[in-house]
Amino acid sequence: MIVQNTRAQNFAVVRQTGAKMAAWTDAYKKWDAFEDSDEDETTINEELVVTPHAPRETPATAADVFLRGPILDAVQRSRVYGDGKAFVDMPLKVAPGQALSAFRSVYAGDKDELRQFIEAHFGTEGSDLMRAPLPEDWTPEFPQRVDADHVELMAAIHAMWPKLLRVSRDDFPERRTLIARRFPFVVPGGRFREGYYWDSYWIVKGLLRSGMRETALGIVRNFLDDVRNFGYVPNGNRTYYAGRSQPPLLAEMVSLLDDDALTAEAAPLIEIELSWWSGRRASAVKGLARYGSDSSEPRPESYLEDVETAAKAFTPNPEADLREILKERTEAGATIYGEIRAAAESGWDFSSRWLKGDGLETIRTRDVVPVDLNAFLYKAQRRLAAFYARLGQQDDAARFAEKARTRRDLMNATFWDPARKRWRDVLEDGTYASPDPVLSDYAPLWAGIGPPDGDVDGLVEHLEASGLVREFGVQATCVTTGEQWDAPNAWPPLVDMLVEGLLGLDHDGASQLARSIGTAWLASVKAGFEASGAFFEKYDADARGKRGAGGEYAPQDGFGWTLGAAAAMVERFHCASDV
Repeated sequence: MIVQNTRAQNFAVVRQTGAKMAAWTDAYKKWDAFEDSDEDETTINEELVVTPHAPRETPATAADVFLRGPILDAVQRSRVYGDGKAFVDMPLKVAPGQALSAFRSVYAGDKDELRQFIEAHFGTEGSDLMRAPLPEDWTPEFPQRVDADHVELMAAIHAMWPKLLRVSRDDFPERRTLIARRFPFVVPGGRFREGYYWDSYWIVKGLLRSGMRETALGIVRNFLDDVRNFGYVPNGNRTYYAGRSQPPLLAEMVSLLDDDALTAEAAPLIEIELSWWSGRRASAVKGLARYGSDSSEPRPESYLEDVETAAKAFTPNPEADLREILKERTEAGATIYGEIRAAAESGWDFSSRWLKGDGLETIRTRDVVPVDLNAFLYKAQRRLAAFYARLGQQDDAARFAEKARTRRDLMNATFWDPARKRWRDVLEDGTYASPDPVLSDYAPLWAGIGPPDGDVDGLVEHLEASGLVREFGVQATCVTTGEQWDAPNAWPPLVDMLVEGLLGLDHDGASQLARSIGTAWLASVKAGFEASGAFFEKYDADARGKRGAGGEYAPQDGFGWTLGAAAAMVERFHCASDV
């Protein structure tokens, strides 16, 4: 029998003889893991008693409330909110230590009690941000001319930017998860109340097409601040996103702005960021990188989902004792949490691309050496070489030009499948990860790498026959799993990258395919807007104007990267010189 005194304290587990078996901080997590198992006193063979031990004496911080600890655990396990992200986006009304003390004194496991505690001690989600004042570089009329069929669409895109522009509140920064920004920034929309790294590349694209250069410049400078402060750009500007990044597109954003002063400021910082990727995310395939994470804990914003996934991945040994079961469960959980966080870093959260089997519990992101990440890094190295050349630092320019050539050659040698005429993810042992086509296979085209054998005709033919190209764009994979980065979803960044990459081949067949894909997807965006008045996070590649679906949260509207990708598509195909 195990006696649990209270969930709100730290615990020591001792045998009734007095011998300490374990001393646990935040033991309620491990208690629940054991409580959910089939173990009882017949397999333990000895009565155990759980007793409180002295809590740590260091002052409590917001991390003890939002990133770990009893409040986070209780709120997320109780499903007080349908979306776990809501709680971690709520700023505290009181100091973190005060909230923890109040929680220990009032909470006894009742959900209504918990809700009342939250209402008394926390503000509403997202109240640590404010709508930004109307930026000076925004004008009521869209500044570019487009064909008549797309005037309304572009006007609507242009009108969305001020609605999505935010500034950080500067009061009580120690009571929230928000990482403050110097400059206003554009949020994706919906549940995504903060800025995100790779989303912002398409947001910057869209802002520039709306003539909002100063706003775009501020967003990029916020990311430069991140590199100064962290050595990399976090996934988003919340503390629960620290320890993981997103596809490295800072160099591309700097290139879009084409500003001498920005280039001089950014170049050494981009070099720092690239060093972080080459060091912290190095693959076993020498010279290439993979996605990863610096944490092996459940994501606070998806805490219960991660705990439940980890539970599915662990099967206890019926012969093991309690200590062994807890140790193995903890280790298995840490592995799964790290894999989940790595997939979140990729931006593809989640996809069959990362799975060994049918469920998310089979995830193995860190065992995959991904084509797209290395394409992003290759292009960033090329950009940095150009930046240093622009600054007159020829030795540095030559150094990064050589790094880029080396990565390109290694990518072609490692990823290129001559039979299938595409690049393919490999595992850490160098074997191909999956036979199934994945849209990220074509990321090298966007980075300016053509097929190593020069057979563009073959590449186009295989792409058309792959199953990825659909009536209303291109889907992320050809596999239907219920995960959102699988069929049938057409994601704006992936559509834009493929179209840009195909056009860059300067080949009639590739250009025709690019136009077909781009205009079909844009027509779906336009239809969706006309029917709903909204822009979606993702679209169904098989249904005109339909929201994409699947994944661990409800489909979102807004949506920053959709606005940017759609504006880019209009500019490519619906801004004729005679308009």
